[in-house]
Amino acid sequence: MSASPEVVSAALVHAANGLPVFPVKKDKTPATLHGHLDASLDAAKITEMFAAAPEDAGLACATGNGVVVLDVDPRHNGDDSLDTLTEGGKRPLPPTPQVLTGGGGRHFYFSVPPGVRVPCRTGLLSGLDVRGDGGYVVMPPSVHASGRRYEWEASSEGVPLAPVPDWLLELILKGSPKAAPLTDEPEAVIHEGQRHSWAARHAGKLRRASASAEEILAALRTLNKSGKFKPPHDDADLERIARDIGGKPVSAATAADGAPNTEEDPILDEAERAEREYLRPPVDALGEPLAQFVHEAADGLGVDPAFVLLPLMAAAAGAIGNAAVVELKRGFRQPAIVWAGIVGESCTAKSPAVEQALAPMESFQRCMDTKYSKLEREYSARLAAEASKPMKGKEAGEVSPPPVRIQRIVSDSTVEALADVLKSNSRGVICKRDELAGWLKSMNQYKKQGGADVAHWLEAFDGRSARINRKSSGYVYVPHFSVSIVGGIQPGLVHSALPEEYHVCGLAPRLLLAWPPRRRLKWNEERVLSETAEKAVNCVFDGLLNLAPESSDPFTGEITPRVLKLAHEAKKIWRDFYDAHHEEGESLEGSEASAWGKIELYAARFALIFACVKAVWKGRQPVEVDADCMMRAVQLARWCGIETRRVLRVAKEGAAATLRRSLLDWLRRREPMTANELRRSYRPLRGAGKAEAALEDLVRRGYGTWQESPSARKGHVERRFVARPAQGGQGGQSGQSGPVDNVDGGGSPPPSEGEV
Repeated sequence: MSASPEVVSAALVHAANGLPVFPVKKDKTPATLHGHLDASLDAAKITEMFAAAPEDAGLACATGNGVVVLDVDPRHNGDDSLDTLTEGGKRPLPPTPQVLTGGGGRHFYFSVPPGVRVPCRTGLLSGLDVRGDGGYVVMPPSVHASGRRYEWEASSEGVPLAPVPDWLLELILKGSPKAAPLTDEPEAVIHEGQRHSWAARHAGKLRRASASAEEILAALRTLNKSGKFKPPHDDADLERIARDIGGKPVSAATAADGAPNTEEDPILDEAERAEREYLRPPVDALGEPLAQFVHEAADGLGVDPAFVLLPLMAAAAGAIGNAAVVELKRGFRQPAIVWAGIVGESCTAKSPAVEQALAPMESFQRCMDTKYSKLEREYSARLAAEASKPMKGKEAGEVSPPPVRIQRIVSDSTVEALADVLKSNSRGVICKRDELAGWLKSMNQYKKQGGADVAHWLEAFDGRSARINRKSSGYVYVPHFSVSIVGGIQPGLVHSALPEEYHVCGLAPRLLLAWPPRRRLKWNEERVLSETAEKAVNCVFDGLLNLAPESSDPFTGEITPRVLKLAHEAKKIWRDFYDAHHEEGESLEGSEASAWGKIELYAARFALIFACVKAVWKGRQPVEVDADCMMRAVQLARWCGIETRRVLRVAKEGAAATLRRSLLDWLRRREPMTANELRRSYRPLRGAGKAEAALEDLVRRGYGTWQESPSARKGHVERRFVARPAQGGQGGQSGQSGPVDNVDGGGSPPPSEGEV
């Protein structure tokens, strides 16, 4: 992967002219780990970023820090508004660089006096937006979705940035508060256990009012000193909250006069709601041929890509097993072990999706079972022949050894059963469970043993050795308890299968979970997979299953795995990810912090899997993890971290949150409806008043709005509930860490073609 020489050359020129740049994908979303925060003026870093970007990448300029852009969108009367703004040319904009966007809009670039912060503003006038702190704009020679290029307006090319006119700067800053007032806050004291979440929500409100991180911290400290928190909040935690939220783009829409648009500002904080919304996975991060396999299988089955992606990653990990590990630094290695669970109701094609992902492994296992059956028959025949020999003709030790069953897929998930399998299959196995709830609930089945299975599984996550004392077969030693796990679980069982004790001990955070919105399945006559995709993925799995370890003891069967180290560029990507990941996780607590910490391990494991897949796809043995594999692994791991945190949070909220989620998914698949229509068509809410109460609850939480219209009954108004679309949409394909309409664009609504 590498951006075109034309784009790289333009990026270096823009940077030399003082404009910080970074690569963006074709859909205008950032192609870097930290989005616009990675923008740079350094030629070496720019070259490195664009070398790792897609071939069709464009480039963007990060606004703020002395640069502000006036965005004119003619589709929303931007030209007329610009004429109004300049009073028909009586106060014209000074000569300054101007870009003609591929969507017909225009970007005017200005410089800002040192020390002046200019926030992003949407709706300065109709069709006029401002990109300032926390925003970005796409630059020439990027290609627009229409196929046209962004171009410099001929008369302005080479013109230096003009200072933003005083009258325009005053208009932009008008109504932008230096700190949000605190008079609307309740007088109630916030007690321990609620302090962090309350402070984070309050910081979000201040950020939407354009407050900086310093202003947010000052406001939180004032509240802390006033006795708002009991006991007082830790100042270091307040600093982390202010830094994290103060560094996010301003997400509140603003009206033309600069006042916050309270009509669009829901009760539920934007960041809090985003954590409960589903973001589609970055399938393309898998690379070929796995990405094509996931796309085709998901489309053919009519399921969300996550239903295929997570099981496929677990299957690939199971195929590699103990043959290879990744070494991040001396003494710190990670195995190819993935625990994946997909959450969905019955009849949502969970099982077919898992079966499709594991099809290559199942095919291999059938071959091994057939071979074992043949060897077993031959062994029985030899035993019979040896038994018929005269005793005098037999020599000591002449009896033939029994054949060894090769197993790579198992369904019995008890520790004792797995120990027996792994004793003769030291390469490792993948455990497939139709219902993960059974595996999770079985761990504490034997209370007298103190839930020993949980302790074994916690160690098994790292592929450590295991020593099992069995009553039937005695002592069993397993050098590497390498077991990847995959299966489905129903939403109603998530809460009971993952009780609080599993969150506390760290078992729940080790499990990658995805809970996409429910889809309405429709029959189609198309094949689930094309012949090309099927052959390609079978070829990859053949390579993974035959991956040669460093060595194997012929007597004990113990394997010494092949060690893959990080290439120089991959090491830099890992280091940046590790530091940013831990900084981001400082504000998390409890099981969420634990789950976030495990994602760094999954990033390394995904990189190992991608490196092995990339090598065997090219007919080679893997040697190292390169920058491309690490970049894609980080992208996938960040999505897994966001989605797993979201599912665990919903799981801890209990049955009420699960029912609310199911209702919201159901409503999003239908036209707006009244409470009576919902009561008649949605079985769980057929009781009197239940439907209206449920809809009111969704509106209060910011998941939808009421749409009023005249009723057929004279003098009456009919209210229909309009569900807010899932914020993730298709945005997960970009691999961003949040909903696309809130990431790096600098404003609340999704960026229009004239804006970015």
